[in-house]
Amino acid sequence: MRHSKPNNLLFVGELINGNDFKAKMDHLLCFLPGTLALGVHYGMPKEHLRLAEDLLYTCYQTYAAQPTHLAPEITYFNEVNRKNNIVVYKPKPIEITKFFPTNDKQNRTTVIMT
Repeated sequence: MRHSKPNNLLFVGELINGNDFKAKMDHLLCFLPGTLALGVHYGMPKEHLRLAEDLLYTCYQTYAAQPTHLAPEITYFNEVNRKNNIVVYKPKPIEITKFFPTNDKQNRTTVIMT
């Protein structure tokens, strides 16, 4: 887990081969805050609740930052301060079919936001 810059959003990245950290978070990780909160309810450390709150806020921001309020399947985060904060938006396949009805399951879009 790390924090993005400059917004300080907590996210869970990917660890490749045990040492290569990728600053990206899959949408399915947005289930983790609920799991952490339930864990606290059943005896896990209270610090897990703070982690749950911070991760849930990050997940909320992935929805709120989009004009459609639909979260991307994968969100990439900045780990260094940059003048232009670039987010790569990869919509979930179901979102594509909502806006562009098609039988092509390989239809994907990437949108660069500044």
